[in-house]
Amino acid sequence: MILQLDAWIFWLALLAIFLIAEAVTVNLTTIWFAAGSLLALILDLTGQTVALQVTAMIVVSSILLALFLVVIRPRMNLAKGSRTPTNADRLIGQDALVIEPIDPIQGTGQIRALGQTWSANSLDQKPIAADTSVRIVEIRGVKAIVTAKEANHD
Repeated sequence: MILQLDAWIFWLALLAIFLIAEAVTVNLTTIWFAAGSLLALILDLTGQTVALQVTAMIVVSSILLALFLVVIRPRMNLAKGSRTPTNADRLIGQDALVIEPIDPIQGTGQIRALGQTWSANSLDQKPIAADTSVRIVEIRGVKAIVTAKEANHD
């Protein structure tokens, strides 16, 4: 018995909780603990002691988590700092043309870059007139942040 429940019920409930959490997060966060819980459930069903079940759950979960963090994750390019560029990221560093004057105070302005129209704001929070060439320095949400090319000495 664990927490006044038959051990198999406890392990089954824990397994379900970890699997639901994994399904919701989709980030490989609790699958290790689900595997440990499954092993503990199997051990209970084969008549092993609660102490062995708990130990097996902790050891197996820890080993699988460590294996993932040390061996698998680095090979999946999920390591800290790596990022897959998106279509918006391609715009950074590109030249663009202001097609609607950029006014940071009113929050208006649009640019055209790579055949796309983007809402825009200036990096230095200064207005930029229409037909001005600008360079995109970053993307914040749905807005391109730009600087006038004269400010870049281009």
